[in-house]
Amino acid sequence: VDLGGTTSISSIKIYNRIEKSSRLNGAMLYILDYQEETVYAEIVTEDSSLIIEYTFENMEGAYVRISLSGDFLSLAEVEVYGYVSDPQTLHPTIDPTQSPLPTSVPTKFTSSNPTSAPVYPTPSPVN
Repeated sequence: VDLGGTTSISSIKIYNRIEKSSRLNGAMLYILDYQEETVYAEIVTEDSSLIIEYTFENMEGAYVRISLSGDFLSLAEVEVYGYVSDPQTLHPTIDPTQSPLPTSVPTKFTSSNPTSAPVYPTPSPVN
């Protein structure tokens, strides 16, 4: 998942497929910086959970990668929650005519979004 720039990551949710839940066992979760250097790596050991969640404090990265050696990687979705922590590292592929990403609004990035653009939470109605 391309986060578009250096992002302070608060959590990552991996949604497992119901029919292939054991295929995540042994997969590797990586968080990479903007130079694609690994800053965090962990083996996924929960093979039957439908949702696997990792929470972080003070974790920054620009990419989240999940890989599996020797077998097919099968998952439903990956969600990354956090804040853009360094707007200067935003990737040049983002349209410069767009407004910059706010640094105070929680941002959700998903693997199902082909452009890896942020998806903002729906605002609550004001009473």
